[in-house]
Amino acid sequence: PKTVELIEKIAPRQYKHAFFSALSPGTHVIAHTGPTNKKLRCHLPITGVAGSRLRVGDEVREQEEGICYVFDDSFEHEAWHDGEHTRIVLIFDVWHPDFSDEEVKFLSYLQKSQIKAEREISKESDGDENFYSLLRQTRNMLKDDSWWLAPSSQNGTVTASEEA
Repeated sequence: PKTVELIEKIAPRQYKHAFFSALSPGTHVIAHTGPTNKKLRCHLPITGVAGSRLRVGDEVREQEEGICYVFDDSFEHEAWHDGEHTRIVLIFDVWHPDFSDEEVKFLSYLQKSQIKAEREISKESDGDENFYSLLRQTRNMLKDDSWWLAPSSQNGTVTASEEA
């Protein structure tokens, strides 16, 4: 809830898509492109950022904690993490600023309709190779968040108030 509140506060035209990306030291996310330029992608490095780089197009940036990087992910991009600790980045999308509010409203309606249709189709599918069946299968896989929380400098643990 606090993460959603933060995103809504800083990105009023959010795309309703956000997640935390955790990269282990030595990881390389290979070059790829997003499917569309109707949105901009925001990377907000939170912790473990030393040794992280992000390339978008021909530009490579060393990432810094607390600095938000915004780019059109329809351009080729990739990331490296050569630091010593797991890198955690909040990634969220916002509607492209060239869209009017009316266009965003219409595209949001289409997006919600597509998600609803895909969810219904997955209920009828016998297979387990769709997004929603994968979510159902993995829902209770992790029992807690300890795999990605950085230890507090005070006593080696993270308290609830320190979490995003």
